[in-house]
Amino acid sequence: MKVLHLAAVNYGGAGSAALRLHSSLRSRGVDSRMLVLTSRGDCRQVASLDGSLHTFRLLRLINKAYLKFATKFDYYFQTQGLSLGVSPEYILKTAGFFPDIIVAHVLSNFLSFQDVRALHQITGAPVVWHLLDMGMMTGGCHYAWKCNGYENSCVSCPALRFWVDSNIPAKVLHDKLLSRHEINPSVVVAGSSHLANQARRSMLFRDCRVEKILLGVDPEMFCPGNRVEARRRLDIPEDKKIIFFGAQSLNEPRKGMEYMIAAMERLAEMSLIAKADILLLTAGAHPLKASMTKALGLATHHLGLLKGGAALADAYRAADVFVCPSIEDSGPMMINEAMMCGTPVVAFYMGVAPDLIVPGETGELAILKNPTDLARGIADVITLGNEATESMSVSARSRALSLCHPAVQAAQFCQLFEEISAAKHSIG
Repeated sequence: MKVLHLAAVNYGGAGSAALRLHSSLRSRGVDSRMLVLTSRGDCRQVASLDGSLHTFRLLRLINKAYLKFATKFDYYFQTQGLSLGVSPEYILKTAGFFPDIIVAHVLSNFLSFQDVRALHQITGAPVVWHLLDMGMMTGGCHYAWKCNGYENSCVSCPALRFWVDSNIPAKVLHDKLLSRHEINPSVVVAGSSHLANQARRSMLFRDCRVEKILLGVDPEMFCPGNRVEARRRLDIPEDKKIIFFGAQSLNEPRKGMEYMIAAMERLAEMSLIAKADILLLTAGAHPLKASMTKALGLATHHLGLLKGGAALADAYRAADVFVCPSIEDSGPMMINEAMMCGTPVVAFYMGVAPDLIVPGETGELAILKNPTDLARGIADVITLGNEATESMSVSARSRALSLCHPAVQAAQFCQLFEEISAAKHSIG
C-alpha cells in the first residue's frame, strides 16, 4: 500500500506528529512517503517543495505576519485557503509516486482543500483527514473556545480584531465544504475523543466517518528513569515534591496559567504538605512573573524552552506529578509524554486527558476551570505513600504503552487503510 502524507513541515508539534506516523508506517513495511513545504533533517522519503516555490513562500510569510497582528491574543488563526498554485501532477512527481491513500495532517499555510481535491481526482486515492487541532474544520482558527461557528458557517469570526474582508473565514469554510463533498471517501482521524466529538459536530465533517487514534510517543526517549539522577541533571532539589507544568508559551490563556496559580494557592491552604517541601517546576518560553511566585510563597524553578526530547523527558522523570491546567486544547502531547515516562498526570477534563487518565490509577481528573478541584487532584497524588506512588507510575507507563506506542498507532491506521481500500473496491 502506498500512503502519501501531506504536512506543511516535518518538525514542531504537528509536523513531528505527522513524521512519527510516517516513520512508524514505514517500519511496518508500508510504502509511506511525506510531502512538506519545508523540511528539516535528513528524513527518509520526505520530499520538500520549498526550493521551487519562492513566490508562495513569500506570500506565506506575509500572511503569517499579518495574522499575528490581526488575530486576538486568545486565538491561534492561520490562513486556510492558500493554494500552492502548482499542478497535482507536479506535486505527485515531487512526492515520487501515485498513492493509494492520502493523509492530510496540517494544511494551514501550505495546501488548500482544492489542492487535496485535485490530488484525489487524479489518483482516486481516499483521503484521511488527520486532525491534530481544530484548524482543519474551521475557517481559520485552530481553537474555537466557545464559538460554534464551525458547526454552521464561521460568520462573524470572534478570532479576528480586523480584516480587509470580514467574510473570509466563512468563505474559506464554504470552499472547504465544496471541495470536501467531491472527495469520497473522506475519513477523519482525531487525536482525542474531545477533538473527535468536535469533528462530528462540524459542518465540514459531520457526515464523515470519524475515528479516534491517540498520537504516538517514542517509548525509548520518553521512558521511566532514576528520579534523583534526573533532578541532578536539571540542577533541582532532590528532597522536594516536584510539581511540573510546561507549555510552548506559559502566557497562552488556553494553557490555563491563571488556574494553575490559583490551584497552587489552594494547595498551600490545604496544609497537607508544607510549602517548604514543594517546588513548582516550569518549562516554556516565558517564566512565571516574579509577582506570582512571591504571592505563592513556593519555591519555583524555570527550565526555559526545552529543545529536544532528552531534557523534557528528564523534567517528567524528575517530577512527582505533571499538571495540565489547559482549558482549551486538543491534546496536549505533554500528557502522552508524561505518562509514557511513568509520571502521573493531573488535568482538567479537557483534550486528551479523559482518554489517558484513569482517576486513582494513572493520575486525577479535575472539573474544568475549577482550581480547587485541580488542587485536590494534585494533593491526592503527591501525598501518596511510596508503594502507591510506584503503583501509579507503573500504571501510567502501562496505559501509555497500550494506547500511545507508535506501533499501536501505526497498526490502527493500517487497519483503517485496509477497511477504506476494501470499501472502495467493493463499491467500484
